[in-house]
Amino acid sequence: MNNDEKNDVFEEIDLKELMGVIFKWKWLIAALAVLAVITSGILSFFVLPPVYETKAVLMVTHSSDNQRYTRDDSLEGLAKTLAALPEMTLNTYVGQMKNDTLLEEVVKKLKLANEGYSVSSLKSMISTSIVKDTNLVELKVTNTDPALAALIANTLSEEFLKFISSKNKERMSLSVEVFQEQIAAIEKEMTGTNKSLQEFNSQPRSIAFIEEELKSKLADLTKYQSLHIQTTIELDQLLAGKVQLERNLANLKPVLITEIVEEKDGTDGAEEKQVLVKTTTEPNPAYHHILSQLDTIYQRIAEMQAKFTSVGTAINTLEQDVKALQAELTEKKIALTGIMRIADRLELNHALFSDRLAQTQIFQSIDIGESSIMVVAPAMEPTSPIKPNKKLNVAIAFVLALMVGVFLAFVLEFFDNNIKNADDVRRHLDLPVMGSIPKMSSELKSREEVS
Repeated sequence: MNNDEKNDVFEEIDLKELMGVIFKWKWLIAALAVLAVITSGILSFFVLPPVYETKAVLMVTHSSDNQRYTRDDSLEGLAKTLAALPEMTLNTYVGQMKNDTLLEEVVKKLKLANEGYSVSSLKSMISTSIVKDTNLVELKVTNTDPALAALIANTLSEEFLKFISSKNKERMSLSVEVFQEQIAAIEKEMTGTNKSLQEFNSQPRSIAFIEEELKSKLADLTKYQSLHIQTTIELDQLLAGKVQLERNLANLKPVLITEIVEEKDGTDGAEEKQVLVKTTTEPNPAYHHILSQLDTIYQRIAEMQAKFTSVGTAINTLEQDVKALQAELTEKKIALTGIMRIADRLELNHALFSDRLAQTQIFQSIDIGESSIMVVAPAMEPTSPIKPNKKLNVAIAFVLALMVGVFLAFVLEFFDNNIKNADDVRRHLDLPVMGSIPKMSSELKSREEVS
């Protein structure tokens, strides 16, 4: 006999022993199975109350699941955030359905406290879930009373819509208060800015006054600059004329000398004639005329030089005045620009907050509970319980009892060291059996005693 055949024999022997143990304790196993089935049946059919489940389906008309949040720290972004409706995802709606405040309202409205229900016990009866790939939310309620389960589901749906609307109104009311406070603060600041602007414009040296004065100074400066140019040209002409006259004067003599030659007959009848030369002097009129012209030119040059100096002084004074006026005007304009910038910013912010306030007041009047959520399938009173599953409970009890019985049979067999037959001798003592004394039945024993 090879090894495979020996293994088959041992496996066959082991299987027989196992089946023998089960058969030996069959009544124990059967008793446990019957007891478990009876107990499970009694509990399922008579003890455990039936539990009913009902379901209400709500549809969310809009949610922010697909919106990407972008943070905006600007004033406009803040105002937009305050004026916007609360962003709620499907998971947010599902989480809010089991809110303690909401459940407390349901308990009060249905007077469930008189029946022994609390917020925690009511929460344990409620389950919410999102239908996959939809915007539907399922609200399930389990209770031993089918009518109460349906009533709780429908009441919770109604109260949930009211709860969402009330929270929206609270949020919008807070936003309205914030906007009104900001608008009041802006208007107060605008009043101060307008007062500052009026005081600035009412100054003696206003921008308009300085601009007019600067315009006049610039006109005078232009006139004096033109006069300065004209004076320079005239002075250059006079100097050139002076040089020319001086040249002409240098070529002339102040006195004209005239020689007159006269011939006279000689005296005493002499034949020779006498020549007499007479020299006469007289002022040179051309020389004196040029000299007179030079005197006039010298006088004109002195006048022009004085005029040139006075015009230059006036130009310097006007230039300094213009620079001072321009600096003052620039400073005034910068101050005015700052005030106007503040006024424009306040006006822009006032318009922004006013628009957002109007938008928020509109949102405040909207019943967001009914506009964003609607009950598409109200809960109906269930007719059949979901548990206990009587047949399943009995079947499970039967299978578990069989498993426990078999396990218990093997445990008892393992700890049983009593020798009851030849097989026990061979198994426990590993000795051959020479023979056995049969057990005499009570009937046979009584017959032998009679005989």
